[in-house]
Amino acid sequence: MEEICKLEYLNASGRVVTEQHALGQLADNCIYVLPTDEGLAQKVQTIAETLNLLLGKIRFVNEYDFEVLEEMPAFDNHTILGEAVMEHKSNMIMPLNTPYLSEKLYLIVKVNKRYLKRILMMMIYESERITRLDMNKVLLNYAQQSPRAFCGFFERNLGSDQFEWIRIPEEVHVPDDFYEALDVCCCPLYDFSENNVTYQKKTEIMERLFDNIKKYKKNKDPRAEAELTYVLNSMDVNSFLWFLSTLPKKQVEEFCRTASPQVLAEESKLRLDVKKLGKEDMKFRTNGFYRLFLCNEKEQQQVHFKYKESLIVYLIYLIDKLEKDSVDSISIKDYKGQFLALYNKVYSDDDANARFDDLFSRYKDGKPHQAQIKHCYSDIRFSVGNVCEKMHELSTPFVLKNAKDHLSVLKDRITIHNDLLEVVRDVENGKSRNNKNVKYEHDS
Repeated sequence: MEEICKLEYLNASGRVVTEQHALGQLADNCIYVLPTDEGLAQKVQTIAETLNLLLGKIRFVNEYDFEVLEEMPAFDNHTILGEAVMEHKSNMIMPLNTPYLSEKLYLIVKVNKRYLKRILMMMIYESERITRLDMNKVLLNYAQQSPRAFCGFFERNLGSDQFEWIRIPEEVHVPDDFYEALDVCCCPLYDFSENNVTYQKKTEIMERLFDNIKKYKKNKDPRAEAELTYVLNSMDVNSFLWFLSTLPKKQVEEFCRTASPQVLAEESKLRLDVKKLGKEDMKFRTNGFYRLFLCNEKEQQQVHFKYKESLIVYLIYLIDKLEKDSVDSISIKDYKGQFLALYNKVYSDDDANARFDDLFSRYKDGKPHQAQIKHCYSDIRFSVGNVCEKMHELSTPFVLKNAKDHLSVLKDRITIHNDLLEVVRDVENGKSRNNKNVKYEHDS
C-alpha cells in the first residue's frame, strides 16, 4: 500500500492513498459515507445540511459535497485503494482534486460519530492542503531546474495582498471548532498562520526565496521547504495558469494528454449497447424493457441504476451524442418530450410526467426538497462507473461529471435499439406533444 502521509491530526484515523488512475464512479471533493453504519450516514446527512450553508459562504479552492452510498464502490481495478479501505476499516472516502498529478489521491477515514463534525472539517482542510501541494510539486520542479527564472516569476506575479488561503466574510458565523481544526493542521515545524505572518515576515520570506530553493534542492532542508510551501500556497489561480503557459512544449503536451477525456475515449475498449429485453424485471424495478450494457470482446455487463429516471437521462445524452456531429452541454429541462417518450417506451408505469416534474422540483409536500436531477447525475456516475471498474476500464469517457458536462465516448462505440431512436425522432418531428404522456405497446 502506497501512502502519501498519515494524518495524525485526524487521530490516526485518516490516510491519503495513491492510485494510478481515478475511481470514476466517485466525484472529486465529495465526502462519501460508505455503507458500514446506518447511524453514521444519518448523522452525516444532518451535519452536511449545516456545513453546506457555511461552505457556500467561504472561499475555498474546491467545492465540496456529501453523499451516502447504499453499496460499496467496486475496487477491481484499484486494488491499492480497496485494500486500504478494508485494512483501515474506513467508513468515509473522499477523492482529492489533483489536476497537476498523473496519479490520483484518496483520503480515507475511519471516523467516530462523537467527533464527526470536527473530522469532516479536517477532511475539507486536508483536501485544500493537498490541492495546493499538488500545484506546488509542479512549481518546485520548475524551481529546481531554473531557480533564477522561478524567483523572477514570483517577483512579477506575487504581491503582498495575495498571501491568503481562505477568505471568510465578517458577517458569516463560523463554529469555533472549525478554527480549531485549522489550527491543528498548521505546519508543526513553523507557524505560518495568518495572524503570525506579518508583512515584514512575508518580505523576508520572499528575500530568502532563491536561497531556500538551493537549500531544498541540496538536502530537502525542512525550513526551506516550509517557507517555499507557504509561498506556493499563497499564489492565486491566474498565476498558475500563466505559469503553465511558460512550460516547455513537451511538458504542456503531456499535461494536455493527461487532462483530455478524448484521449481516454479513443483508448478505451468498451462499447455502450442499449438492448431490448422484451420484459420488465420484477426483482430490479429499474430494469425495464430496454437496458444498458457495457461490452468488450470478452464480456458484457448490465448497468443497474438506482433510479428509473437515471437511465432515461443517460439515454438522452447517448442519443444526443449519437445523432449529432458535435455536442455541447444540454439542459434536460428542454428535453421533456424525449424524456416522456423514452420513459413510456422503457417502463410500463404511468407516472412519467410526475417523474419529470420531480427532477426539477425544489419542494415536496410543501417542504424544501433537493431536486431529483442531482441524484440522477450521481447515480449515473456511480452505476456506470462501477461496471467500468469491474471490467477494468477507466470510466471517464462514459460518465457525466455534472449537468454542464457531456459524454466523451466515441459515437462509433454507441449502439441503441432502433425503437428508442424512432420515438425520439417522432418527438422531434412533432408527432408527440411535450405536455402529454405517450403510451406504447411493449412487444415481447
